[in-house]
Amino acid sequence: MWRRVLTKQRNKFMETSQWKSVKDKNFRSTELAQWGEKQYITFLRFVEQFMVASEDGPKYSNTNDLWLKAEEVMLMPDHPFQEYLWRINRFTGGKDTSYRKFFKKVNDLMQTVLKFIQNNPAVVTDEMRKILEMYPRFQWALKQAQVVETAMGFPVVAQQAQLASFDQRLYTAGVKTVDLLEKLVDSISDRDLKTMKARDKMIAIGRMGYIFNIAKSLKPNTKIFNTININGASREELEASLLKNARDE
Repeated sequence: MWRRVLTKQRNKFMETSQWKSVKDKNFRSTELAQWGEKQYITFLRFVEQFMVASEDGPKYSNTNDLWLKAEEVMLMPDHPFQEYLWRINRFTGGKDTSYRKFFKKVNDLMQTVLKFIQNNPAVVTDEMRKILEMYPRFQWALKQAQVVETAMGFPVVAQQAQLASFDQRLYTAGVKTVDLLEKLVDSISDRDLKTMKARDKMIAIGRMGYIFNIAKSLKPNTKIFNTININGASREELEASLLKNARDE
């Protein structure tokens, strides 16, 4: 009886929902890039409701009861979790729906958000970190590197799989810095320079020099591979090249 009442009332609210436009749609990277701390925490709190206590600590759970419970927010006007339920679009009472299909979509959303956080660690605030560290299902999003053992038995720090390398990101940052510098320089006319006071000109010269130094330093450390074919070289040749570079530095 209660479930029928809930479904009827939910459908009434859904007719005028502001989230219809995102129905059955995952998050895009461009959307996540615009999020602030509050939006990230709200989403993490949404997923947090599916964490249950266990002997080994909180773990992710997907049961029919949790699916039914999650949907109760559809009776609360303007509840922020409604957006996520619309994106999941696996409502109880619907055709060809089940709690398994619901949680598959929950996992899709969760993976998208956590992967974005892993790729963009600068978005993580102290409050976000507290939540992410609390649950093993979230913790991997805080790790950009891992310790692996080489074939020779030496432990080395390596980037996580599917993440852009440090050198790649550093080079990209350098390109963007130079592009920004060009735009700033091109936007200044001779008239602007002539109307500047001597003190302002001296300050500008100092700052321009600082920007040039930063731009010059943003380049990847790839010099050791300039004279070796990393695709065709043998393991011994690559290791010798690495050792030589270490000695030179």
